[in-house]
Amino acid sequence: MEKRRPPGMSKAEEDYSYQALAYIGDSYYELCVRRLFLLEFSNKINSLHKKVVSYVRGESQSYALRLLKVDFLTEEEMDFIRRVRNQKFAGKTTVEREASGFEALIGKLYIEKDENRLKQIIERVFEVLSEKQ
Repeated sequence: MEKRRPPGMSKAEEDYSYQALAYIGDSYYELCVRRLFLLEFSNKINSLHKKVVSYVRGESQSYALRLLKVDFLTEEEMDFIRRVRNQKFAGKTTVEREASGFEALIGKLYIEKDENRLKQIIERVFEVLSEKQ
């Protein structure tokens, strides 16, 4: 007998914990950031590391997520992020909770193989963060 998901819950949420989704999302996002800057800083590993950290740190993810919420994320994505933020592992501060929500969303999309939406979100995050730099 197939287990029924609560309304709004995705297959990825059923199969993986929010913490696991955040873990894989963090890894995937960091790899995307490293790829973005690798050519620019290929001979300057210390500079590459500093640039990557400036994009993957929790404060940057939280900042980008706040801007994406305005007019970019779907209601389903916003609901998912709210569910993640309410988990104990997500952290104590708003920044930690938002960063965990962002990472889990990336992980969910990766697990679901939604490459188009992943690309849209990551490209938009890069735009937002490059404007901030």
